[in-house]
Amino acid sequence: MIGFIKGKLAIKLTEYVLVDVNGVGYQIFISPKTLLNLPKEGNEIIFFTYTYLRDDSLRLYGFLNKEDKKMFENLLQISGIGPKVALAVHSVFNSNELKEAILNQDVDLIRTIPGVGKKTALRLILELRGKLELPELEKITRAEIPEKVLVIMKEAKQALRNLGFKPSEINESLEGFPTEGEEEITVEKFIRYALKSLRGY
Repeated sequence: MIGFIKGKLAIKLTEYVLVDVNGVGYQIFISPKTLLNLPKEGNEIIFFTYTYLRDDSLRLYGFLNKEDKKMFENLLQISGIGPKVALAVHSVFNSNELKEAILNQDVDLIRTIPGVGKKTALRLILELRGKLELPELEKITRAEIPEKVLVIMKEAKQALRNLGFKPSEINESLEGFPTEGEEEITVEKFIRYALKSLRGY
Protein backbone atom coordinates (compact mmCIF):
# COMPACT_ATOMS: atom_id res chain seq x y z
CA MET A 1 0.00 0.00 0.00
CA ILE A 2 1.22 3.50 -0.88
CA GLY A 3 0.85 5.77 2.14
CA PHE A 4 1.77 9.06 0.50
CA ILE A 5 3.16 10.47 -2.72
CA LYS A 6 5.37 13.53 -2.91
CA GLY A 7 6.30 15.08 -6.22
CA LYS A 8 5.52 17.74 -8.80
CA LEU A 9 1.91 18.45 -9.69
CA ALA A 10 2.11 17.77 -13.42
CA ILE A 11 -1.57 17.85 -14.45
CA LYS A 12 -4.78 18.58 -12.56
CA LEU A 13 -8.19 17.68 -13.95
CA THR A 14 -11.69 17.56 -12.51
CA GLU A 15 -11.54 13.98 -11.21
CA TYR A 16 -7.83 13.28 -10.84
CA VAL A 17 -4.31 14.66 -10.94
CA LEU A 18 -1.00 13.36 -12.23
CA VAL A 19 1.96 13.70 -9.89
CA ASP A 20 5.45 13.43 -11.38
CA VAL A 21 7.78 11.49 -9.07
CA ASN A 22 11.20 11.18 -10.67
CA GLY A 23 9.72 10.88 -14.13
CA VAL A 24 6.87 8.55 -13.19
CA GLY A 25 3.34 9.96 -13.34
CA TYR A 26 1.02 8.73 -10.59
CA GLN A 27 -2.71 9.10 -11.28
CA ILE A 28 -4.48 10.13 -8.08
CA PHE A 29 -8.24 10.55 -7.84
CA ILE A 30 -9.45 13.50 -5.78
CA SER A 31 -12.63 15.26 -4.62
CA PRO A 32 -13.76 18.66 -5.98
CA LYS A 33 -12.87 20.20 -2.61
CA THR A 34 -9.30 18.94 -2.91
CA LEU A 35 -9.11 20.30 -6.46
CA LEU A 36 -9.99 23.78 -5.22
CA ASN A 37 -7.12 23.70 -2.70
CA LEU A 38 -4.38 22.56 -5.06
CA PRO A 39 -1.45 24.78 -6.05
CA LYS A 40 -0.64 25.59 -9.66
CA GLU A 41 0.72 22.91 -11.95
CA GLY A 42 4.48 22.57 -11.59
CA ASN A 43 4.53 23.08 -7.83
CA GLU A 44 5.61 20.47 -5.31
CA ILE A 45 2.83 18.67 -3.46
CA ILE A 46 2.23 15.76 -1.12
CA PHE A 47 -0.86 13.55 -1.15
CA PHE A 48 -1.80 11.12 1.60
CA THR A 49 -3.07 8.24 -0.47
CA TYR A 50 -5.44 5.31 -0.12
CA THR A 51 -4.97 2.31 -2.43
CA TYR A 52 -8.32 0.92 -3.59
CA LEU A 53 -8.15 -2.56 -5.09
CA ARG A 54 -11.24 -4.38 -6.33
CA ASP A 55 -11.19 -7.21 -8.89
CA ASP A 56 -9.27 -5.78 -11.85
CA SER A 57 -9.38 -2.18 -10.67
CA LEU A 58 -6.59 -0.42 -8.79
CA ARG A 59 -6.87 3.27 -7.97
CA LEU A 60 -5.11 5.77 -5.75
CA TYR A 61 -7.23 8.32 -3.88
CA GLY A 62 -5.44 11.36 -2.53
CA PHE A 63 -6.00 13.82 0.32
CA LEU A 64 -4.13 16.87 1.54
CA ASN A 65 -4.16 15.84 5.20
CA LYS A 66 -4.21 12.65 7.26
CA GLU A 67 -7.56 13.39 8.91
CA ASP A 68 -9.46 13.47 5.62
CA LYS A 69 -7.77 10.26 4.49
CA LYS A 70 -8.84 8.57 7.74
CA MET A 71 -12.40 9.78 7.21
CA PHE A 72 -12.37 8.27 3.71
CA GLU A 73 -11.11 4.96 5.08
CA ASN A 74 -13.82 4.87 7.75
CA LEU A 75 -16.52 5.59 5.17
CA LEU A 76 -15.40 2.73 2.96
CA GLN A 77 -15.97 0.31 5.85
CA ILE A 78 -19.70 1.09 5.79
CA SER A 79 -21.85 -1.29 3.76
CA GLY A 80 -23.08 0.32 0.55
CA ILE A 81 -20.56 3.16 0.51
CA GLY A 82 -17.85 3.05 -2.15
CA PRO A 83 -15.18 5.53 -3.23
CA LYS A 84 -17.63 7.65 -5.26
CA VAL A 85 -19.89 8.37 -2.28
CA ALA A 86 -16.93 8.67 0.12
CA LEU A 87 -15.43 11.37 -2.11
CA ALA A 88 -18.83 13.10 -2.26
CA VAL A 89 -18.81 13.20 1.56
CA HIS A 90 -15.36 14.76 1.47
CA SER A 91 -16.60 17.40 -0.99
CA VAL A 92 -19.27 18.55 1.50
CA PHE A 93 -17.52 18.07 4.87
CA ASN A 94 -14.05 18.11 6.29
CA SER A 95 -13.37 15.48 8.95
CA ASN A 96 -14.35 17.70 11.90
CA GLU A 97 -17.61 18.85 10.28
CA LEU A 98 -18.62 15.25 9.60
CA LYS A 99 -17.85 14.30 13.20
CA GLU A 100 -20.03 17.15 14.44
CA ALA A 101 -22.91 16.06 12.20
CA ILE A 102 -22.59 12.48 13.45
CA LEU A 103 -22.48 13.49 17.11
CA ASN A 104 -25.58 15.65 16.62
CA GLN A 105 -27.25 12.85 14.62
CA ASP A 106 -28.06 15.47 11.99
CA VAL A 107 -29.66 13.29 9.31
CA ASP A 108 -30.86 16.26 7.24
CA LEU A 109 -27.37 17.74 7.09
CA ILE A 110 -25.78 14.45 6.06
CA ARG A 111 -28.44 14.04 3.37
CA THR A 112 -27.04 17.13 1.62
CA ILE A 113 -24.26 14.84 0.38
CA PRO A 114 -24.91 13.88 -3.28
CA GLY A 115 -26.04 10.24 -3.51
CA VAL A 116 -26.86 9.89 0.20
CA GLY A 117 -30.50 9.29 1.16
CA LYS A 118 -32.12 8.98 4.56
CA LYS A 119 -31.34 5.27 5.05
CA THR A 120 -27.70 5.72 4.11
CA ALA A 121 -27.42 8.78 6.36
CA LEU A 122 -28.82 6.81 9.32
CA ARG A 123 -26.49 3.90 8.66
CA LEU A 124 -23.55 6.28 8.37
CA ILE A 125 -24.37 7.81 11.76
CA LEU A 126 -24.83 4.45 13.48
CA GLU A 127 -21.68 2.86 12.11
CA LEU A 128 -19.32 5.84 12.34
CA ARG A 129 -20.18 6.80 15.92
CA GLY A 130 -18.43 3.63 17.09
CA LYS A 131 -15.28 4.51 15.15
CA LEU A 132 -14.89 8.08 16.40
CA GLU A 133 -13.53 9.27 19.71
CA LEU A 134 -16.32 10.95 21.66
CA PRO A 135 -14.03 13.24 23.74
CA GLU A 136 -12.70 14.65 20.48
CA LEU A 137 -16.22 15.14 19.18
CA GLU A 138 -17.25 16.98 22.32
CA LYS A 139 -14.44 19.46 21.81
CA ILE A 140 -15.59 20.08 18.25
CA THR A 141 -19.12 20.95 19.32
CA ARG A 142 -17.86 23.07 22.23
CA ALA A 143 -19.65 21.19 24.98
CA GLU A 144 -19.49 24.21 27.27
CA ILE A 145 -22.23 25.86 25.17
CA PRO A 146 -25.67 25.36 26.77
CA GLU A 147 -27.88 22.75 25.13
CA LYS A 148 -30.55 25.36 24.38
CA VAL A 149 -28.04 27.44 22.42
CA LEU A 150 -26.83 24.38 20.48
CA VAL A 151 -30.44 23.66 19.44
CA ILE A 152 -30.89 27.26 18.26
CA MET A 153 -27.57 27.10 16.39
CA LYS A 154 -28.67 23.90 14.66
CA GLU A 155 -31.90 25.58 13.49
CA ALA A 156 -29.92 28.57 12.19
CA LYS A 157 -27.54 26.30 10.28
CA GLN A 158 -30.49 24.54 8.66
CA ALA A 159 -31.97 27.87 7.59
CA LEU A 160 -28.65 28.92 6.06
CA ARG A 161 -28.38 25.60 4.22
CA ASN A 162 -31.85 26.24 2.82
CA LEU A 163 -30.48 29.50 1.43
CA GLY A 164 -27.89 27.50 -0.49
CA PHE A 165 -24.78 27.94 1.65
CA LYS A 166 -22.39 25.03 2.20
CA PRO A 167 -21.80 23.51 5.68
CA SER A 168 -18.14 24.57 5.64
CA GLU A 169 -19.12 28.19 4.83
CA ILE A 170 -21.77 28.22 7.55
CA ASN A 171 -19.47 26.85 10.26
CA GLU A 172 -16.80 29.40 9.40
CA SER A 173 -19.30 32.26 9.38
CA LEU A 174 -20.52 31.41 12.90
CA GLU A 175 -17.04 31.33 14.45
CA GLY A 176 -16.79 33.80 17.28
CA PHE A 177 -20.53 34.23 17.83
CA PRO A 178 -20.94 35.46 21.45
CA THR A 179 -22.85 32.82 23.41
CA GLU A 180 -22.42 34.43 26.81
CA GLY A 181 -24.14 37.45 28.29
CA GLU A 182 -27.59 38.55 29.27
CA GLU A 183 -28.90 39.23 25.77
CA GLU A 184 -31.27 36.54 24.51
CA ILE A 185 -29.89 34.34 21.72
CA THR A 186 -32.25 33.63 18.83
CA VAL A 187 -32.12 31.90 15.46
CA GLU A 188 -32.47 35.27 13.75
CA LYS A 189 -29.39 36.65 15.55
CA PHE A 190 -27.34 33.64 14.48
CA ILE A 191 -28.44 34.13 10.88
CA ARG A 192 -27.72 37.87 10.85
CA TYR A 193 -24.27 37.24 12.34
CA ALA A 194 -23.49 34.60 9.70
CA LEU A 195 -24.74 36.63 6.75
CA LYS A 196 -22.32 39.47 7.60
CA SER A 197 -19.37 37.25 6.66
CA LEU A 198 -20.88 35.04 3.96
CA ARG A 199 -20.26 35.87 0.30
CA GLY A 200 -22.45 38.53 -1.17
CA TYR A 201 -23.62 39.97 2.16
